[in-house]
Amino acid sequence: MEEMAKKMADMPEDKRRAMMKEKMEMFASMQETQRKESMRQMMNTMMTLPVDKMKILVKTRISLLAELPEEKREALMMTHMSLHQEMPKEKVEMEKQIVMEAIAVLPDEHKKIMKAAIKKHKDAVKT
Repeated sequence: MEEMAKKMADMPEDKRRAMMKEKMEMFASMQETQRKESMRQMMNTMMTLPVDKMKILVKTRISLLAELPEEKREALMMTHMSLHQEMPKEKVEMEKQIVMEAIAVLPDEHKKIMKAAIKKHKDAVKT
């Protein structure tokens, strides 16, 4: 899986986006238990990549999340955030920083969508 992730990071952007979109759509359509296990594997793999490769994949993922229908975006983000509870704090903080860097370069409309989604999920985690 690590080799596949490295190859994906090296793909031309259009191919990487197409492949990641397909995976994200697949994850969003899964039942929560299956989605959580699949995303856990994906997140664990991402954390083994060199930071430059990880940034490429996170940027693409964040861009695609902003384009997804809200229901799918919510399902993926809730699962992702719940998996943060299982990860070492320093890895979570590193990923959060990369996510914020990725959001900063999104088109304005996508920035709004992602900032609102993150705020909503942070509020949900607090309650």
